[in-house]
Amino acid sequence: MKKNFFYLAMAACVAICNVSCGDDDDSSSSEPKKTDNVTLTTPRYEDKAVEISITPAVASTFEYSGANYEKLSDAEKNTLPKMTSVDLTEDGMAVFEFTSTENGKTKREYRTYPVESVKDNTYTLAGNRGWLKVEGVTRAGGSARITFSITIEFIEPPIGEIVLSTANGGAEAAVVNYILSQAAAQGLLTEYLCRTWNVTGMILDLEGDVNTFKEFTGGNMAQVRDEAISHGAEFTESEKAEFSKVIKSVVVTKTGQLYINYGNTTVDACDWGWISSEEGTFRINLKDSAMGNKFLNDESVVDVNFKTDRLVLKLSTKITGSKTYNCALSLQLQASK
Repeated sequence: MKKNFFYLAMAACVAICNVSCGDDDDSSSSEPKKTDNVTLTTPRYEDKAVEISITPAVASTFEYSGANYEKLSDAEKNTLPKMTSVDLTEDGMAVFEFTSTENGKTKREYRTYPVESVKDNTYTLAGNRGWLKVEGVTRAGGSARITFSITIEFIEPPIGEIVLSTANGGAEAAVVNYILSQAAAQGLLTEYLCRTWNVTGMILDLEGDVNTFKEFTGGNMAQVRDEAISHGAEFTESEKAEFSKVIKSVVVTKTGQLYINYGNTTVDACDWGWISSEEGTFRINLKDSAMGNKFLNDESVVDVNFKTDRLVLKLSTKITGSKTYNCALSLQLQASK
């Protein structure tokens, strides 16, 4: 699997935050140096956030059912993706990772659904999509037990909705490994960053052999692509296709995951970890070669600026080839309520 890296350098401004930060005169190096009137509240499910990494042996015991499943041939049933992880985020999103093999390579795809409520370690998904129960989670790490019955929509291939559950209709829990949080993902800056951010707009700034500056409402990447092309930027057909998505939100979690959510239950997924929490820089590793795009590559550097309940991610990279130019794409974000 090809791994793409891009860096997020955080220039963020003094923090006034609606979370408990200890003594007012604490000058710990993990605090942001340049924040501006930050007014972010604690995400509602912060203490319930957990990433569950499912072993292949356990995944093979999960059961598929439903009318759409019964229509599949035995060959199609055998090629269905396996659920390999579940990430329950601070803001109440359930992200399911599925893996399959295509031409000898591992393919990853994701489905995201909102969590409606959490009670007695049971996470109920909105829209009558089912439930998950996670037991035995401690901050010391180790293993936990999970039971669930959920309705998943398979988009590629377009199979439709299929019920996925633990063995015997969820009567038996499956043993899984889990990660509660990265040791490095600590500090006030992490508290600000780790939540769901809705995209409100974008700014494209190209300088060099291609020049343009334009602001956009929302996260339609096709508009960014078309603006760049209209001013002489060159795109291959595959690069054009990578810009056909609309970014709805960006989700960062303390379990070391970052998700770019496109609103149709699919995401681009990454691992993240601090390079320097004092300087506010961290690295992202895209989980699949199909993720990312021309302006989000292993040379990208991102400046992050907080203000009240808003965040700007300014992604900068240099494009070389028959035309050389600097590209800065800023995502304007607002914290999800």
